[in-house]
Amino acid sequence: MDMVGENQTLCGSTFQVTGTPDSVPLFLNDVLSSGLDVLLGGPLLPGHETMGSIAITSPTGTRDPWRARIVPYSGGSDHEVFMRGGLQVPATMFGNWPDYFYHSNQDTPDKSDSTQLRRAIVLGMMTAGSIANMDGASAADFAERIYARAVQRMGLDLEKAVETVERGRPGSDDLGEALNLVDRGFEREQGTLTSLLKLFPGEKSLERTIRQKIEGLKLERESARRAVRDSCLEMCSRRMVIPPQSPSGLTPEEKEAARLIPSRIPGFPGPLSDEYIALKLEPKGIPYNNPFSEAAGFEVGAFIDGKRSVLEIRNAVSAECGPVRLADVRDYVQKLAAAGVIVLKNPAP
Repeated sequence: MDMVGENQTLCGSTFQVTGTPDSVPLFLNDVLSSGLDVLLGGPLLPGHETMGSIAITSPTGTRDPWRARIVPYSGGSDHEVFMRGGLQVPATMFGNWPDYFYHSNQDTPDKSDSTQLRRAIVLGMMTAGSIANMDGASAADFAERIYARAVQRMGLDLEKAVETVERGRPGSDDLGEALNLVDRGFEREQGTLTSLLKLFPGEKSLERTIRQKIEGLKLERESARRAVRDSCLEMCSRRMVIPPQSPSGLTPEEKEAARLIPSRIPGFPGPLSDEYIALKLEPKGIPYNNPFSEAAGFEVGAFIDGKRSVLEIRNAVSAECGPVRLADVRDYVQKLAAAGVIVLKNPAP
């Protein structure tokens, strides 16, 4: 909890519940979203009727409405350390943003609101209580809810994929990027569903339910891939251009990247600091700069697990954060290896 007790009217803020990144797909996001729906009077399931909001106030606080929402993962607080690097301990952050008075001399106690603090506490207790009291049967029921939300999220992935194709730059691999969005979205939702098994390993009924739901997601993925290709053909027809070929195989660069497997060194599981990497490379005369956005750089490091190849890391980060160059990912992990914080394996073909 970071900046959770603000007077939203005075500070111009919105309560934000931060989801986990795609490198840590987890049922926690749906627990948080379901709890917030209850408090705000949202639908308990997609397509269902809404319920009345629950008026949580403090005797000494405001009676203001609660501006609150789920937001994609971002760093900036202590939750970041848990998921960064090779640790990947699931975490969320509750906070308010923006804030007119952030880190200023006007950031004083009169800007706080006990009502907003109480609302944050209630959501935190609901979330912890839901997980602590879950059993195999209720987890199977919750898998149904996750599945309904997963289909919605994959629909948003499809929307982004179609937009990617519609932008259609000559000579680019927009069709490949669009299909990557669909495929990585499926992997994220599959990981979210299977994360329930971490709580209940060996629970046969739950395993069956999750297998059934994953089969449903596979059908959604194949339908989305067809829709992307159809959209591409339609767009090319309108523009009277030759449609691009569907990706039929890996390029030489991709084949090389598919064989490079970066792995964490057990003694260095934590965050990959740019300052530390540059310091380690300086005596070797190796120039260093991080070419990625903050989110993409975070995820490149977080996806290094000793299983994913450089190509798989590039594809996962591109789907989540926007396209990144394969050459940049390869160069980055090679410099991490030179700095001694990871090892690179290149198995023989």
